[in-house]
Amino acid sequence: MHWSGNIVLRTSWPPKYLLDNDLSKDIAVALRVFGFDILHISETPDLPDSSYEPEIFKWCALHGRTWITHDYEANKKHAADLKASKVSALWVRGNPDGASTWTFFKLLVRNIDLFQQKLSNAHGAIHYKAIRGEQGLVFMWAESQYDRPKGGA
Repeated sequence: MHWSGNIVLRTSWPPKYLLDNDLSKDIAVALRVFGFDILHISETPDLPDSSYEPEIFKWCALHGRTWITHDYEANKKHAADLKASKVSALWVRGNPDGASTWTFFKLLVRNIDLFQQKLSNAHGAIHYKAIRGEQGLVFMWAESQYDRPKGGA
């Protein structure tokens, strides 16, 4: 997606996703049943499972995919690389020890429509996290000032 002023120009709609290897391939398989264009990292022949985050960001940028991950440490370690790649991202949060594939799947299903709506209106890359509880989808970062919540963040 590119923008000029306040006009949003869509380059890839509906959005395409890449599910990181820290989430189960079963989630991608299930979401495809409902028409989502989502690949698990293990399904990409040119991106090995063992790829490091900067390689994943480059791949997502090249293929027009939004990165979905549970790896919150990647945000801390590679925030500058991710932002520079201009790739949108969704972090699925939950206790890694207590959360199951089912828990992560429910979090995605509960939040993906709203996230897609935000992607469709975005003027650049956006980053959100899907969390348990009433908040659901929480803003983290946006490339464009037009995509940031009013009054901060």
